[in-house]
Amino acid sequence: MSERVDYPPQTYAANDYLAIFDKRNLDRECLANSLISHQIGISIFTFSGIASWQQCKTTLGTLRVAVINIGSNDISDISIRQEITQLVTTLEPVPVVVLSNSQALDHVLQAIDLGVHGFIPSSVDVDVCIEAIGLAIAGGRRCHVNLL
Repeated sequence: MSERVDYPPQTYAANDYLAIFDKRNLDRECLANSLISHQIGISIFTFSGIASWQQCKTTLGTLRVAVINIGSNDISDISIRQEITQLVTTLEPVPVVVLSNSQALDHVLQAIDLGVHGFIPSSVDVDVCIEAIGLAIAGGRRCHVNLL
């Protein structure tokens, strides 16, 4: 069992938010609830795709980071690549972070080539996920890969 880490208060504005993009309802809600329970200091909204975000973006505040959960989908799949590319270009300059069940180096490199600011394999602890998201918000890039 991992130990809970308490994060120092963030300097986010009251209307700043993190957007989670995932076509799978349960997965996106579980990720959102996990981040909320860790009190990361920023509002979290979930969307099934870019179209659902565009319908309500004017009422949400300031998007600080987007996390797209591709799950076990292969990043070399053209539809996944198009979805990531659309997020990166539509949301620019907002950083986009990919969450994936894969930690293969070629998947990480493909994601970076698409312009994402981070790649997080689902095998990491939520604390590492939060750190990578925070780094992306701060303007850095982080790709966490465990190479055996």
